[in-house]
Amino acid sequence: MKRILITLLFICITAVSYAQNSKVTLTVIDAATQEGVAGAVVAVAPAAEPDNEDKTKYYTSGFGGETSITGLKRGEYKLKISFLGYATKVVDLKANAATVALGKIALEEEATKIETVVKTVQAIRASQKGDTVAYNADAFKVANDADVEGLLKKMPGITVTDGQVEAQGETVKKILVDGKEFFGEDVSTALNSLPAQSVKSVEVFNKLSDNAEFSGVDDGESYKAINIVTHENMRQGVFGKVYAGYGYQPDTDDITNEHKYMLGGNVNYFHGSSRISLIGLLNNINQQNFSFEDILGVDGDGGGGMRRPQRGLANVGSIGLNYSDSWGEKEKVKLQASYFYNNTRTRNLNEIIKWYEAPLEELGTLEQSGNSDNRNYNHRLNARLDWR
Repeated sequence: MKRILITLLFICITAVSYAQNSKVTLTVIDAATQEGVAGAVVAVAPAAEPDNEDKTKYYTSGFGGETSITGLKRGEYKLKISFLGYATKVVDLKANAATVALGKIALEEEATKIETVVKTVQAIRASQKGDTVAYNADAFKVANDADVEGLLKKMPGITVTDGQVEAQGETVKKILVDGKEFFGEDVSTALNSLPAQSVKSVEVFNKLSDNAEFSGVDDGESYKAINIVTHENMRQGVFGKVYAGYGYQPDTDDITNEHKYMLGGNVNYFHGSSRISLIGLLNNINQQNFSFEDILGVDGDGGGGMRRPQRGLANVGSIGLNYSDSWGEKEKVKLQASYFYNNTRTRNLNEIIKWYEAPLEELGTLEQSGNSDNRNYNHRLNARLDWR
C-alpha cells in the first residue's frame, strides 16, 4: 500500500512541474521564396538579459525550417534567428502557455560584407626598346618639391654629381623635353628648371650628331642624351617654383657679409609646341645653379653642367631664358634659343704664417697676407634653327 502512494505522489509532482514549462514551435522561411531555411540558428535568451551568453540557449532549424523548443520556462524571451546571407531577425516571445506556436518567421536576404582585399603591385621601373632605356617616373618616390635632378638621382644606372649627369657610364651632353631641346647643352640648368612631378618618364638614348641627323648617315659621333617626357596635363599652362632664405652670422671678418641671403626660382610656360622657361638666382653663399660655362661665359661644346671648384666667397646673380617652338607640317621648322646673364663677384683673403725650428730658427718668421676681389659680367646667347 505504501509503494502505491509513493508512486502516485511522484506522478503528481512531475505533472505539476511539466505544466509550468512551454513548448514553442516555429518555421524559418525565406521571405522571397517562402521556402524553409534549414540550419538557421535560433538563440533564446531572457528578455531582461538578451546578451547574457550564460543564459542563452541555441537551437537549429530542421530540413523544412521547422524548429521546436521544449522545456522552456514560462516568461518573456528574445529570439534571434540568423543564417548566412540573411539579416538577423529578432522576435519577442511570451511563453505563457503550454504550447506557443509562432508560425512562419521570414528572413530577408542581405549582402554579405567581405573585407576589402588590396594587392599592392610594384610599378614597372624601367623598360628597354632598342638602345633606349625608359624609366617610369611614378615608380620612384621623391619629395613634393623635388626637381628633375632629384628624380634622376633615384634611378639606377644614372648618377648626378655637381650637376654633371652620367648614364650607363657615359656623360649626358643634352637634355630634351618631349623631344625638343631644352636650354641647349646646359644640362645642369635643364635639370633644375622642371619639377619632378611634371615628369611621366625619362628616356636615355644615344643621340646622333647634327651631321648624322642631317645626312641620315651615322658618323660614329653619337652621344648620350636624356629625353624627359612630361605628363599631358603639364604641357599646357604655367608652373614653376620660388625659394628664399636668410641668415645672420655675427663676428665675421672684413670681407664676409654677416647677412646671408638666397633667392631663386623658375617659371615655365608650355602651350602646344611653344616652350618658354625662365630661371634665376641671387645669393651670397656660393650657390650656383647654372653650369660653370654659363657662370664664367665660357663658350664651347661642353655645357654639360660641369662645375669647377670655386675658391673664395662668391656673390652670384644670374638669369636664364629658354625658348623653343616648331611650325609647319611634321614640324618642318624648329627653333631653339637660350640666353644667360651672369654677374659674379668672388673675394679671397689669404694669410700665411711660416716659422722655422732648430737648427733654422735664425731664419725667423715669415708672414704673408693678401686679398683679391674679382668681378665677372657676361652675356651668352645660343640659337639653333632647323629647316627641313
